[in-house]
Amino acid sequence: MEDGTERKLKQIDLDYQRELDAIKKQRREWESLQGGKLTDEQMSTLGMWASNAAKGRESGISDVNRKKLESDRKAWQEYFIEYGNYQEKRKNLVQKYNDEIAKLQTDSPEYASKVAQKNKALEQLDEQFGHSTKAMADLFEDASNKSVSAIQSIIDKYETLVKYMSGTKESDGTNVTLDELKRTLKR
Repeated sequence: MEDGTERKLKQIDLDYQRELDAIKKQRREWESLQGGKLTDEQMSTLGMWASNAAKGRESGISDVNRKKLESDRKAWQEYFIEYGNYQEKRKNLVQKYNDEIAKLQTDSPEYASKVAQKNKALEQLDEQFGHSTKAMADLFEDASNKSVSAIQSIIDKYETLVKYMSGTKESDGTNVTLDELKRTLKR
């Protein structure tokens, strides 16, 4: 994207320079026809032409920069949805769906479908982290009424959770998968 943005900005500058060259050429042409002097109307016309060229350049640059910022924002949003912690994932998931929903008409079927997708995605995220939160609660719960095997089970769940969240590998060298984590937490 960076190359594309730079290329677009260079094209905008090139177009602006061409426009200025055309203005200068027209000015020289009029001056040569009129003995080196321009009328007030011609000066005004050239001034408006140059002003419009500058406005067009600024508008083009602004548009390219706005699109680049939006593209970067979406890329970071996807990154945090994929790799962020719970708060980052939830915040960016909500923002992503809110952006998509805002573009739809409220009485359209796409709107209802997108709202349902948002709710389902948030529910899945909350469920995924809810299991891990329950495992954490089990860890800090009063252990005086629990057997040694129950305490060991909680410790095993916690270790699996920590390995999953930190990306640490199992003893066999493989990463802890989400499915493994879910199986461990349901025990």
